[in-house]
Amino acid sequence: MGLYNSNGTTHGFLDTGGSFTSIDVPGSSQTQAFGINDAGQIVGAYVYSTGTLHGFVATGGDFTSIDVPGSSFTIAYGINEAGQIVGFYGDNTGTPHGFLATPQAAPEPSTWALLGIGLIGLVGYGWRRKQYHNAEPKNAEG
Repeated sequence: MGLYNSNGTTHGFLDTGGSFTSIDVPGSSQTQAFGINDAGQIVGAYVYSTGTLHGFVATGGDFTSIDVPGSSFTIAYGINEAGQIVGFYGDNTGTPHGFLATPQAAPEPSTWALLGIGLIGLVGYGWRRKQYHNAEPKNAEG
C-alpha cells in the first residue's frame, strides 16, 4: 500500500504477494492510498483538477468520496474491520482536525409497519369473508 509518481501524476498502489495493482480514482489527477482492511476496502485521498483533496473508500472497484461538510480538504488514512474510517480534514482556515466516520447499517423494517401490514391483511380477510357469507342463498326452510 502506498503511492508512486509517474510523469508528474501520483498513483496509489497495492502490492499483494508481488502482484502490483495501481489504484486511481476515476477522473482524478492524483490518487494516494493509505489504508486497507481484511475485506479489501481501501482508503486514501485524491485530487481533481481543482486541487482540492477529497477522501475516498474503494470497495471492489467502486469509489465513494468522503468529504467532511464545510471542510477545505479531507484525507482518509485508515479503515478497520467494522468499516470505520479515520482521517483528518481542514476547517475553513485550513486548520487540521481528526475524524472518525462510522458507516450506518441499513435500516430494518419498522415493527409497527409490519404489524400494520398484518392488520390490513386481517381486515381484508374479514371483509372478504363477510362478502362471501352475504352472497350465499338463504335456505327457505327454517
